[in-house]
Amino acid sequence: MVVERSDSLAGFDDLGEMFSEDNMEETIDTLMENLGLDELVSSIKSMFQDIEPMISDFFAGLGIENPLADDDEEDEETTDEDLMSSETAVLHDEAAVEGADVAESTNQYMKNVISSKPEIEGYVGRFEGNGGRDAAVIKHKNFDSSKPFKVITHLHGAGESYDPQKTERFEQTVDAFKAKCEENGDYQIVLAYPLSGGVRSRQPDKYKYDEQWFREPDESFRQFHYEVLSVVENEFGGDARRMQELILQVHSAGGRAAMNVVDSGFPLDRIVMLDSAYGRWAEHTVARALQNNPHTRTEIFTIAGTDTEQNSLEAAEYEGVTCYYVESGVNHGETIDEYHGGIDPNSARAQRMRA
Repeated sequence: MVVERSDSLAGFDDLGEMFSEDNMEETIDTLMENLGLDELVSSIKSMFQDIEPMISDFFAGLGIENPLADDDEEDEETTDEDLMSSETAVLHDEAAVEGADVAESTNQYMKNVISSKPEIEGYVGRFEGNGGRDAAVIKHKNFDSSKPFKVITHLHGAGESYDPQKTERFEQTVDAFKAKCEENGDYQIVLAYPLSGGVRSRQPDKYKYDEQWFREPDESFRQFHYEVLSVVENEFGGDARRMQELILQVHSAGGRAAMNVVDSGFPLDRIVMLDSAYGRWAEHTVARALQNNPHTRTEIFTIAGTDTEQNSLEAAEYEGVTCYYVESGVNHGETIDEYHGGIDPNSARAQRMRA
């Protein structure tokens, strides 16, 4: 069988570069997609699940345990209700978290930011789905718990961690959230702001971001999301069943974590990428998101003449994706302020910015 080289691999000069340590993961992902192996593996797993009861009955008839059974499989399936239970959204014991003193100072820093803004109310705690790390769940004081709402989960860029000195984007994002609620007169929004594990990459000296954030099985975006809804119910008095839209918003290197989120199979309603289309991040995220939910809409904001421009334009070829050029004078960090939650696609502003 002859496999033609895909456009995604065209940037590599030779096989040595394709399979180097830096590019190995990207190359394998691309080959899996081109050869359809990811779908084949999924089909095999599905087929095995269908016949597994027959296999178990066969070995039971012989009086022995099924040697193919998953030893780690739980007796009962974890339901969405389980994930939203108060027992799930518990805080980790302080001594069980590495760097507990620093974590506590960050926890307090986030609480201080929220309490310093009278229009904002929120909850800060450690969430199991986020690897036991802190996250803030925030609402505007005019939020009506009896009405439908949407959730924006914002994944920050590189460098931020438990250290409060490296969490400056948190207050910026809270301010942007408040401003957009008041500008649009829409207070039925909940902002979830989880913290990553800092720099966790194969080459930490080169890649200053978190490749493991929300990567299963150690972390789970699905579980984190239901923990957020648990906060909405238990702390804000809302009804999780009234959630109308889930938006994943990623800034800068938060785009790397977005790949892990969609790889988990969890469906998203909308994705907002704020200058975060580095490498294959945008294309991978969009393609997998559409597999999880064909109705997912994506807005990609890119700066002309930068590394993310061409990658953004390529991702915009997918169904439901719109690419916007960031307006003149808006830099990388300011995309959080200007385009928080995306923009109205029917507005004159959107028409001017459309790539």
